[in-house]
Amino acid sequence: MSIPTVEDLPLLENSFHDAKSLIENYNQSKYFQTQWGNNYFEQASSLWEEHIKLFNNKKDSNCTVRELLLVMGFDYYAGPHLGLPEKIKIKFYHWLISTIKERLENEET
Repeated sequence: MSIPTVEDLPLLENSFHDAKSLIENYNQSKYFQTQWGNNYFEQASSLWEEHIKLFNNKKDSNCTVRELLLVMGFDYYAGPHLGLPEKIKIKFYHWLISTIKERLENEET
């Protein structure tokens, strides 16, 4: 499973469709299923819940790019069952993408 470059990231002003493309092109679920085995769902759910709390409390994440992409994908696929408006999800995705961009830029220096 590859990770994106800074150039691959959608602009923060872009739509839900652009976030969806990032999620689909850089899906990290297989990578973490291999890492976590039978604990995958529990671990992914816990990581997602942690990031919802961080986002709601306006705090920073210290996770890797892979973990952030997993959180984004987990949210996207669980989303229809959560009942959150797209407007809120987009803000969460923008926060995640900003953090991913920051991580990628720091790796380049």
